[in-house]
Amino acid sequence: MTNKKLFLAELIGLIWGVLASFLFHFLYDLTNQNIIISLIAPINESVWEHTKLLVFPFLIYAVIECFVLKPKHCDDFWSTKLIGVTLNIPLLAIIYYSYSGVLGEHFVVIDIIIALILVTFSYFISYKLLSLNHKFKHKKIIVYLGLTIIFAFFVFTFYPPHIGWFASV
Repeated sequence: MTNKKLFLAELIGLIWGVLASFLFHFLYDLTNQNIIISLIAPINESVWEHTKLLVFPFLIYAVIECFVLKPKHCDDFWSTKLIGVTLNIPLLAIIYYSYSGVLGEHFVVIDIIIALILVTFSYFISYKLLSLNHKFKHKKIIVYLGLTIIFAFFVFTFYPPHIGWFASV
């Protein structure tokens, strides 16, 4: 795959990611609180649930991208994608709690800017690693970690721990 084709695919992904993040924010309520949709879209205003806005649109596009680009090494492709998106989970928490802790409250405009930056970050990391044809030594560990995180989203949607990260803000 050429870098030009990859760049275009990641740019389209970025546009999709931004638009889908906004759509996914309201998807649970738009579907009358559909239980299946609750697995991939936020069901409340917690920071944890909002990480779904970064993760699931990205992964949905990655599935499409995998079929379109037909990468030679699927395991490296998925390792790259999972690294690009899972880094956003702790980054969102760190950035959100840092700025809202310093300011004493959170602001929706800043939250949206953070989301836009993190969506862009995912596609940037993805592009950089894929364009370098980066090979991962521990692909299986990365994939298992990604699958564990996805499983955690599903479990914590219905059984969230009673800590701040899972509480609506």
